[in-house]
Amino acid sequence: MSGAPPPPPPAGFPQAFLPPVPPPWTEHRAPNGTPYWFNPITNVSTYTRPVPAPPPGFPVAGAPIPPPPPGFPVAIPPAASAPPAQFAPPINFGSDGAAKRKEKKEKPKEKKPIEGTPWIRVTTNKGNVFYNNKETKESLWTVPDEIREQVEALEKEGREVRERDEREQREKEEAEAMAKPASLASGKKRKADHEDEAEDEDGAGEDEGSPVEEEKGDLDIEIEGAAEGSGLPSKLEEATPPAPSADAQPPKKKKARTKVVTSLEELDDEDWQRQMAAEMAKEAEDQEKQEQEAVAAAEAEKQKAEEQRAPKLEVDQVEAAALYKVLLSDKEINPMAPFETELPKFVNDPRYHAVKSQRDRRDLFDEFCKEKIREQRAAKKRAAESGQKVDPLTAYRQLLATVVTSTRIHFSDFKRSHQKDQRYRDFGKTEGDREKEFKRYLRDLGERKREAAEKAGRDFKEMLREDREIRPGDKWADVKKRHANDSRYTAVNSSSLREQLFDKHVSALASGSSSTPSGSTSLGKPAPTKEDKAARAAASLREREERVRQEKMRAERNTNLARGNLGKEEAEREFGQLLVDAVRDHKARFDELTSSLSRDPRFDAPSLTPVDKRRLFDAHQAKLYRSRIADVESLFAAHSPKLTTPFHDVLPSISSDPHVTRLVGNDFDQLEKLYDSWIATRTKRAREDFTQMLKENSILEHWGRLKKMEKREDVKMIGEEGVREDSEDEEPDVKAMADQVDLRAIHAVLKNDKRYLEFNHVPEERAQWVEEYVGNLAAPKTTVHQRD
Repeated sequence: MSGAPPPPPPAGFPQAFLPPVPPPWTEHRAPNGTPYWFNPITNVSTYTRPVPAPPPGFPVAGAPIPPPPPGFPVAIPPAASAPPAQFAPPINFGSDGAAKRKEKKEKPKEKKPIEGTPWIRVTTNKGNVFYNNKETKESLWTVPDEIREQVEALEKEGREVRERDEREQREKEEAEAMAKPASLASGKKRKADHEDEAEDEDGAGEDEGSPVEEEKGDLDIEIEGAAEGSGLPSKLEEATPPAPSADAQPPKKKKARTKVVTSLEELDDEDWQRQMAAEMAKEAEDQEKQEQEAVAAAEAEKQKAEEQRAPKLEVDQVEAAALYKVLLSDKEINPMAPFETELPKFVNDPRYHAVKSQRDRRDLFDEFCKEKIREQRAAKKRAAESGQKVDPLTAYRQLLATVVTSTRIHFSDFKRSHQKDQRYRDFGKTEGDREKEFKRYLRDLGERKREAAEKAGRDFKEMLREDREIRPGDKWADVKKRHANDSRYTAVNSSSLREQLFDKHVSALASGSSSTPSGSTSLGKPAPTKEDKAARAAASLREREERVRQEKMRAERNTNLARGNLGKEEAEREFGQLLVDAVRDHKARFDELTSSLSRDPRFDAPSLTPVDKRRLFDAHQAKLYRSRIADVESLFAAHSPKLTTPFHDVLPSISSDPHVTRLVGNDFDQLEKLYDSWIATRTKRAREDFTQMLKENSILEHWGRLKKMEKREDVKMIGEEGVREDSEDEEPDVKAMADQVDLRAIHAVLKNDKRYLEFNHVPEERAQWVEEYVGNLAAPKTTVHQRD
């Protein structure tokens, strides 16, 4: 670009006069709203607006301006003090509604916590960033020092993500531009035609301009010509007329319309996309509106068709309401149920549709339910006042006599079936009273059935005795045909029992004796009286009750034992939680805190004895002390990198730490004792680690063991008889090789281990430990039969 770049436009200078940036520069906006320009070819970004190269014949900055042609009108320049905006041509910036929109209120848009800190990085909808502390509720526009490194890493990551997104967006836009050149060209053509029509309309409706207006028009032409590119002539050169005569009037010119542009290519594309998006949104909105209208019309038609299909009653509202209540009475509506639940019972009745409004139907339904409830209450009250009061026990027994016909029925089944019966609810205060009466009734029912069965058996035997045709050897299948119509035969319900009684009767006939009379046994002994039976039954009942009582006592004892153990575990857990909540000082004593702890209900658990409470308290204090000792030892490890670090070097760094304050307060002598004890423990652990390191070193163990091996004598071994004594290839002695290994080489190998470096302050003792370890190694086995 020839010449120096032009200075920035003065304040208040209309943006319409700025020439568009030359391709391939593109305009973007920073997060704070500042515009910047990017060149995708050179990958250069700048806040200075790029200016296109001037076209041929355009005056360059610093060059003399050539005089105008003869007879060309020259405008008088404005005063030097006047701002440049005084001679700017009028510009139509559009309607007032699009001038300046109302500024939105600044609100948080994105919140991102800083990991490991209570700070949150908040980005507003205007791109501003501030930092908020969740704990102290403090907000800062500047980056706090404690999170500066995290924020720098976060911003670096954000920049990389934005650059990657912008690069992907540019590649996508370039691909779309290459794929759709025809659509872009057609959009530009439509927009150019539209602008030409608008210019023709403006030019047709405008009066002849004054010389000042003509000069402004020339200025517009020059600026637009400069925007065409470096290789095209300006409109001023093309439209310059020949020199007129002195008395000729200057030709009138049509006022040029100022064209506000920012880019040669992208602006048309953006306008076309914006226009297409608006049209598509409008079409989608119209389509959605049409669908909603269609659905509403379909529902209306459906409701209308249903009303037409239902038979209608042409009556007035009073008669319709009366018919509606009669409908509810006929359908046996439950007055306690809601309208929606009972609606299916009468929705298809014509009397339902006689009431036009749904609201009137609901109101009439509610009114009917209220009247029905009042009638039921009144009827119940009249019945209670007029009739005699029935004994609940008598009514309950009547219910049992009506529904309980078998002794095998369980009370739970009876309750589930009849718990809504009024006779069931009126009797007894608890379920236990009802169950007790139920079981008493079952006993009476069983006794009655047993007596009825005994009577039926006696009557059956009497029937057999009356049959004189029965002989020993007769079959029951032949005999029963004669008695099938006798009531005493049908009184015995079981056919197998009938056959058993028949067999006994036949056996008695075969032995020459008749069946036993009803009042005596087969041995002739008198039958037991009713009192004897009652006494035996009472004795059997007492024995059974005693067994049941013993079983209940044993079960209750086991239950109480299990409940006691469970209650004690729960009480210990609750007491431990009380100690965690209330006891924070490891030096506290149980007797000192008893008065304060006793205010909590968890302290007075009945299953805990005073010994248990003291035991739990001591265990809690020991655990608390070990925890604080571990915290202080962690501080020692963090501030004493070596075993030889003195206590006075560590003290300034940890004296004000809360862990130290809670443990020893200001008693630094006790802290020093703890430090010395920790150093001794650490030294012992390091010594053990050193020994383990020596055991893990295979080179040291191998050569150390070889040194202990005795020198082999010059004895011929199996396989060596054929070797000549004057052979020059002698086998090297392994022990001699082991003796040549120096311990300094071993130390050179071990010095890379951290466990070895722990004892740099005592190198002599460390070397002695290595020698002792090597000296304690055993020689390698020469045979598999040799013991270690």
